[in-house]
Amino acid sequence: MKPNAPHYRRFKTIKVIEATLAGPAVILNSFIASPTLHKIIPMRGMGMTKAELQECHVLFHKDDKETYIKALLEKVVTT
Repeated sequence: MKPNAPHYRRFKTIKVIEATLAGPAVILNSFIASPTLHKIIPMRGMGMTKAELQECHVLFHKDDKETYIKALLEKVVTT
């Protein structure tokens, strides 16, 4: 998987769709909750830091099992 793969850009694409829908009451978000440990991803050729992936709405529930839901909700509120 590459950083420019469509599913890593979905968090931006969904906001374009959101803008075409009627009214401010419609809020769309997209996240990937990865069961893969972040330390394994560089071995697959990703080469992105954990922070960079989190900016793309990729969360690691095994790495951050105590905080990933909070991080998701904080992103929903701020985006």
